[in-house]
Amino acid sequence: MIIKSIVLKTASRCNLNCSYCYIYNKGDLSYQKQPKFLSKKLATKLLERVLSHMISNDLNTFVIVFHGGEPMLYGLQDYEFFINEYKRIFVHNPEKRIEFSMQTNGTLLTEENVTILTDLGIKIGVSMDSTKESNDNNRVYHNHRSSYDEILSGVKIVSRVTGSSGILSVIDVAYSPEKSYDHIKQTQVQFMDLLLPDETYDSIKEYDIRGKLGEWLCEMFDLWFHDKGTKPNIRFFHAMIQVILGMGVGFDPFGKNYGDTIVVESNGDIQTNDGLRSCKNGITITNLNILFNELAEIKNNPLGNLYINNHFSLSYICSKCPLESVCSGGYLVNRYSSKNGFDNESVFCKDMIKFISHVQNTLVKLFKDNLDFEPMDSKEIIEYVDKLKKERIPKPELMSF
Repeated sequence: MIIKSIVLKTASRCNLNCSYCYIYNKGDLSYQKQPKFLSKKLATKLLERVLSHMISNDLNTFVIVFHGGEPMLYGLQDYEFFINEYKRIFVHNPEKRIEFSMQTNGTLLTEENVTILTDLGIKIGVSMDSTKESNDNNRVYHNHRSSYDEILSGVKIVSRVTGSSGILSVIDVAYSPEKSYDHIKQTQVQFMDLLLPDETYDSIKEYDIRGKLGEWLCEMFDLWFHDKGTKPNIRFFHAMIQVILGMGVGFDPFGKNYGDTIVVESNGDIQTNDGLRSCKNGITITNLNILFNELAEIKNNPLGNLYINNHFSLSYICSKCPLESVCSGGYLVNRYSSKNGFDNESVFCKDMIKFISHVQNTLVKLFKDNLDFEPMDSKEIIEYVDKLKKERIPKPELMSF
């Protein structure tokens, strides 16, 4: 599989201290050894590596997502330098193009800097919980003050300057789907995505939401799917419908897709999927760096290779499951345990069975004359999976992490 995008850590620190953050509050301490900001030297080298990678793999488009920490801590003049370097380095390859975006917590956005970033061709997405109360509890400053008002202001600024806006929300089952959906509608965003909590078999014991997550997803889906008014495109739901109908391959949480994104740290280190930091301290660290290595060398790293192929490198239980082609093992971080590595079904396995069955049954009911598949009984599938657990055959290649 070809690497097609980079999550670039332009800043390794953050002005917020979100309770669920996989960088700072899930046990990984590797950020402490990172420089606070990406240097101009590394920015130039990265763009040279990307162009080389695109030429070698016959890619005409590539994606760079500015991330952190909080990417707005990186100076506007540094983003201007980055984009100017991109134009300089790619000038003789006009058919090659990088699409730039930024995932920010929104608290530092102003009319001026959003306008500048937009003029530079950088699209802006904002991380925001799906209710004010969830924000007040989880997305806080280091002095524990809520960041909600600043985030909402940032969302509105992006919408006003660019004409559209989108948010990224970690699912919080402590608040009802009705309240969450109403809040999302009130923000008037055109796009949003839902993130599964970065829980492993080791961490779920502290805040066990199994069972509740599946119910939440089903109720939230119904509110969105049956909404006849103006509504946001919720990627998690839209992609699930596409996968069930055979019209898409999904993305990280489900579907038969390859992982095609790598992380580049502020010191130039090449690493794999960021959320995997939640598994254990230092798990994503490699001996690769853009100063000395090509982007594709991540394939030679065991965890990097597993991430790329994670929806095909499945545990015995997942490989035998009737929903294997849809769920495909689920989100990789949710499969981890210190006992078995990644040789597990998702910690949210039963929740995803319930949700996938619910979506398929909704589609069957609505389009029964045009679909060639039957309704699902989630209870039967769960019973079958429970039987598979009794005959589980270990896969050593998934365990040594």
